[in-house]
Amino acid sequence: MADQSVQGAPGSVEQSGNGPAPAGGRESGSPPAGTLLVVALTVYLFAVTAGALWLLLVKSPVPALLGQTGNEAPVSTDWQMLHLVIAMGALGSVIHAATSLADYVGNRGLVRSWALWFVMRPLTGVLLAVVFFFLLRMGVVQPSANAGASALNPIAIGALSGLVGMFSKQAIDKLAEVFDTLFQGRHDEDRKDKLPKSEGQAGSTKPATIASALPATLAKGQQDPVLTLTGQGFGATPQATVNGSPRGSSLNGDGSLKVTLTAQDVAAAGSLQVAVLPGGNAALASPPVTVTVQ
Repeated sequence: MADQSVQGAPGSVEQSGNGPAPAGGRESGSPPAGTLLVVALTVYLFAVTAGALWLLLVKSPVPALLGQTGNEAPVSTDWQMLHLVIAMGALGSVIHAATSLADYVGNRGLVRSWALWFVMRPLTGVLLAVVFFFLLRMGVVQPSANAGASALNPIAIGALSGLVGMFSKQAIDKLAEVFDTLFQGRHDEDRKDKLPKSEGQAGSTKPATIASALPATLAKGQQDPVLTLTGQGFGATPQATVNGSPRGSSLNGDGSLKVTLTAQDVAAAGSLQVAVLPGGNAALASPPVTVTVQ
């Protein structure tokens, strides 16, 4: 999500895929999420938020910064900073997950197969935030080699940890690309029964696929037309095209792709052929999907 949320839940198009899609046009094979599952996910996100806020307001350096230390037993500065990182990583992830959940439910696009994504999202954000914290304590980005945790700005660490939790999808994809480049070796080619490379990953030869596009129909002369694409194999730097011409595109936090159309695209009634090129590579371009202008 360019703004960390899906700009609309995936809709129905003439392409098969694994992204969530409305029950009326779903082709992923997964049944729609029922009311009980939606309520359970909502309660879960509220519980994670409550736990993170407790950790933030009781165990982290925040109470001391506010002049309210409370009656808790004193803990080391390192522990306080770690509590702050965990709390903010969880809160950042919950912001992302809660916004996505509201968007998908509001567009009747939530399917059961995506329930685990919402459950694991806070855990992923917390773990990445903790890794980030240890990189700081190693001295990777510390002001000096002898600086302790007290030299780290709690407000800055908290803000950055929240961003790590909120943008963990992009962080994981980018780290994978960096490590594939830095530690690439030829010995891996000698291993038998290797797992195939993920779609869109550097070195992958499998084309991208578009599972859905929203809205499936645009109004002629619509102001600021935007599409949201979901699918597989988009990679870290996808390029969207409309009728073969590139358009502005950016990855959302859940892996969907926001495509900004031009006024010319919707100037007249007709159809638009939309495709995705992972990393701008035409050889891996997805089969186009059709969006109607009327």
